[in-house]
Amino acid sequence: MPKVKRQRNSYSIEQKKIVVTYTTQHGRNAASRHFEIDKTMVGCWIKASETWTNKINDKNMQVDFGRKAFYLEAEKELYNWVLEQRKKGLAVIFVTIRISMNEILDRTDMVALYDGSEDDAIYKEIDEFLREIENEREEEELEIVDMDDNDDSE
Repeated sequence: MPKVKRQRNSYSIEQKKIVVTYTTQHGRNAASRHFEIDKTMVGCWIKASETWTNKINDKNMQVDFGRKAFYLEAEKELYNWVLEQRKKGLAVIFVTIRISMNEILDRTDMVALYDGSEDDAIYKEIDEFLREIENEREEEELEIVDMDDNDDSE
């Protein structure tokens, strides 16, 4: 039997929840026929529905996607500081970012906001923050193309 070519669709979480509840009442094949969805997709939704939480927004199924900011306010200040340094044309390296993050966290308003006792966590957060900044920087550099490098005329 030849496979039927179906158009790809995107389904919201609410639609998936309706299909899953129908499936628990009537079965996977019946739900597949009723909603005109492939039965393997229905099976995947049933399996995935066990991990769905209230944190999921209506259009996106990825739960806790990305990194959570541990020091949210301090990271915002550090990010702005890094942008200012780059606008001035100064080189921003790991050591200077680590020092400035420690200076930000040593201020009295930040000490009151955060406990100040998780030094190892600070360094891990700084490392992850640096990776994000480097990824942004690499993306910006990829947008700039130097046409002189491709000159092969001899």
